[in-house]
Amino acid sequence: MAFTFEAEATLCCSFAARPSRFGFSLFNAAFAAEGLDWLYKPVQVTTAEQLKDAVAGLRGFGVRGCGVSMPWKVEVMPLLDQVDDAATAIGAVNTIVNEGGKLWGHNTDAWGAERVLGNAGVGKGTRVLLLGAGGVAAALAWALNALGAKTTVAARKPDDFARRFGLTPVPWADREKVDAQVLVNATPRLAR
Repeated sequence: MAFTFEAEATLCCSFAARPSRFGFSLFNAAFAAEGLDWLYKPVQVTTAEQLKDAVAGLRGFGVRGCGVSMPWKVEVMPLLDQVDDAATAIGAVNTIVNEGGKLWGHNTDAWGAERVLGNAGVGKGTRVLLLGAGGVAAALAWALNALGAKTTVAARKPDDFARRFGLTPVPWADREKVDAQVLVNATPRLAR
């Protein structure tokens, strides 16, 4: 698929250690479908020094938005002007928005999770069992807290994660004993 842009196109990008064409195709097609003269370009960033330069480039080139992929979601945070409450609590930024040269960090995984879980009926007092205590689980824990769910987390080492998000910890071996209405799997593979 060929994309055409005007010289004044609004620039967007993403930082990843191993960028793919998926985002290029997806975002540019979406921008075209919405009638936006925006251009998305993935950028390979392989070192912390490159990350600093890339963030400076967002300001210098007036890049409107930037996605952030692993391994830079944590390392980018101190390079930004402001980080929203969700990203701060989760400890990771996956989206940077340039507001007139001021770079704002967000975690859109948390917002998306809150919307999907809320639309599925999770709300105040819903008993949820969250499997896992990694990065995805952190975004889900934030969303579940925002919805007022009563969440229990089961993981190999759930205690620190549970304290961080105000959840009830349970050892992985005891996960089947939890009385939950909703199961949320945030493990890297299906729980067995």
